[in-house]
Amino acid sequence: MLWLNASIGDAERERGNIEAALAAFEEAAASAGMEGVTNPFVLWGIGACLYDLGRVEEATDPLPRAYMLEGEEIFEDSDPRYLEHLRQRGLIDR
Repeated sequence: MLWLNASIGDAERERGNIEAALAAFEEAAASAGMEGVTNPFVLWGIGACLYDLGRVEEATDPLPRAYMLEGEEIFEDSDPRYLEHLRQRGLIDR
């Protein structure tokens, strides 16, 4: 269920349906125990959705966790504003 929900979240995000994407990514995180809450793609998805919804403070938790698990690679195909957000907060090096 983790990858099914993560894929749905990714597809919804691409369609611009951020609320549905967040719900799917959160379901992915909840569906696989510790594997879900430590999956860098799922964490990135949750953080990016929260950020896009204007819930920037909430995004500050999952985004650096995704970075710690996967490094900048997890952010390569995404808007640079997510990494910049972490840099401005002093959570990652410039």
